[in-house]
Amino acid sequence: MPDGGGGKTARLHGSATLHLRALTALHDSLFAPQFRALETYGEAPPSPPTITDVIRAANAALAWHREKEIEVAAELARRRAGGGNPALVDDAARTLAHHRAERERIAAELAALQ
Repeated sequence: MPDGGGGKTARLHGSATLHLRALTALHDSLFAPQFRALETYGEAPPSPPTITDVIRAANAALAWHREKEIEVAAELARRRAGGGNPALVDDAARTLAHHRAERERIAAELAALQ
């Protein structure tokens, strides 16, 4: 009986250590930005992005959505041709529509900036 209790206690201790490590890592990841902010306390804030920075970022986002649109369109065609699960086909169609809408929105914002 004492051996069974000792083994059980050892396992709980190991899992408690693992649990503590997981909680510590979670805490560090959640509060790391706040600690970094304290390191730069009192410094001038970074300058806002220039119009060139905004246009560059918008073009990068536009290119990314274009690539994703091509990937999702190919996936959608594959799923439809293969008689895929209707829920997955609908999900791919919604994702494709999202990427197209984002491209249109970003293109309109870029046109307004230039």
